[in-house]
Amino acid sequence: MCGGMAGDVWYAPAGKSFMAGIMKDAGMNYFYRNTEGTASISLSLEQVFNDDQSCDVWINAEAPTLKKLFELNSKFGYFHTVKAGKVYSYMHNANYYWEYSQVNPHWLLEDFITINQNGPLSKLHFYKQLK
Repeated sequence: MCGGMAGDVWYAPAGKSFMAGIMKDAGMNYFYRNTEGTASISLSLEQVFNDDQSCDVWINAEAPTLKKLFELNSKFGYFHTVKAGKVYSYMHNANYYWEYSQVNPHWLLEDFITINQNGPLSKLHFYKQLK
């Protein structure tokens, strides 16, 4: 799973987007990999909730902690990925992510490989597991 809510809409990377490509290169089986487009797709929270039930990881949650995530929407607590403790975000240092991930895509790829392979979280460049 990837993305987050803005208002009542969940935005996730489209199947041919840069982010979907990085996830594919990292060996991740991105749920929306077969969607069309190179930008974002718009989904309902209900659809994402159902889709999340078959996902192992949520990437790009829009909060630096689980507490902040639940403040955005308490329903996130029902997500399978949240219950499994597999939620990752760059929001603890968003400026660093936006300044450096574009010029160091290999760091982003390394983060996704580490997350996908349950590697040591101390080696992540941009992401942290939400607690």
